[in-house]
Amino acid sequence: MIMLMGAIQVKDVPDPLHDALRRRAAEEGMSLTDYVLEVLRRDLALPGRREWLERLATRDPVGTAGALDALDAARGEREVELGDARRR
Repeated sequence: MIMLMGAIQVKDVPDPLHDALRRRAAEEGMSLTDYVLEVLRRDLALPGRREWLERLATRDPVGTAGALDALDAARGEREVELGDARRR
């Protein structure tokens, strides 16, 4: 089976960005081409903004009361721990 590959050319890459990409590729022991392909693969493995927002819309909202209660409980536990430590 023959796999055809497309080509992408990115023009007008600012020198500081190009230098940073080359350095990062070298740090990873990769060619610049392989590194950029890996960055693209990682990005495409994540949901896009629209898909992320659609998924988010299907979830139940997170209430602040639950978070505040959890924070208050954690603070209370910490106060007990500090009180026990002071008594020792």
